[in-house]
Amino acid sequence: MKTISGSETHPLGTSGEYLVASKFERLGIKTERVDRDEDDLWCKTPSGIFFTVEVKTSQKPSVEERRKTQYSFGMKHGKLMWKSDVAVFVAFDLERIIVVSTKNLSTRVRILPSVFTQSIENKLLTQLLKYPPYSLEEIKCLAQSDK
Repeated sequence: MKTISGSETHPLGTSGEYLVASKFERLGIKTERVDRDEDDLWCKTPSGIFFTVEVKTSQKPSVEERRKTQYSFGMKHGKLMWKSDVAVFVAFDLERIIVVSTKNLSTRVRILPSVFTQSIENKLLTQLLKYPPYSLEEIKCLAQSDK
């Protein structure tokens, strides 16, 4: 993995980006850490498909008002939509990732800890190699069938 003009001011976010890049590289997806406003990684599949990634990292799940314990991910203030092709949500305490298409994706995403499994991660990474990745709704269906 290469880094282009990266900023190390957010250590948790940077650690999440390196975790994602490591998992992608093991699959043969070439990654460059670019740390731009809208992109964290630029990636290329073994079949030559180029896509951009925004990585969102959460240290641990939290309990929000009247909700189940879950990981919560959000866009920076003022951002109204995703500009990257793919979002990757990192449960850093579990070292697990969820890879999702940003098409029709809300700017606030909450994911139950039970979705961050090795089985689901493997399915999402396999789908990413085929491109495009699953939508968040498809991932919820995967999680239900994985139980």
